[in-house]
Amino acid sequence: MTRKTRSLLGTIGIIVVTIGYPLAVAVLLGDTMAGLPAGLSIPIFAVLGVLWCLPMAILIRWMARPD
Repeated sequence: MTRKTRSLLGTIGIIVVTIGYPLAVAVLLGDTMAGLPAGLSIPIFAVLGVLWCLPMAILIRWMARPD
């Protein structure tokens, strides 16, 4: 697969993850997080906010791979 093709597919993947991940978290944890105290919900939001970086880093590394 050429680098151009990987870049195109990776860009589409980044857009899908950027839109889909927050929606999935909101749907799956919305009701649960609403009832938690702030001292507990803030660290959970922090972890979930950073968690999406792992697949994105793998995707970007794959996109930048030489032909």
